[in-house]
Amino acid sequence: MPAYSDLEYHQHLHDENWSKQETDRLFELCRRFDLRFVVIHDRWDHAQSKRSVEDLKERYYNICAVLAKVLFCSLKKAVCFVLVSVMIRVELIGGLGCI
Repeated sequence: MPAYSDLEYHQHLHDENWSKQETDRLFELCRRFDLRFVVIHDRWDHAQSKRSVEDLKERYYNICAVLAKVLFCSLKKAVCFVLVSVMIRVELIGGLGCI
């Protein structure tokens, strides 16, 4: 189950149609009910906001997609950094023949 920090929420996940409190509640229910969206919809506080099963699914999967993209970009940068660091070390040593 994906998770996000407050910083990640404000940088990448903010949506005008969803409050952070609603998003947090959605993820809490998703964890609790193993993504059974009909059950999640049944437990949703409809007095606070009317959300359809499709609305809940869309918000959950959109957040998952954004988090995956952010994580992939972070990993890609880390791999590039490590690769460049290794290349610099190899160059400083004088090539692969010394290793």
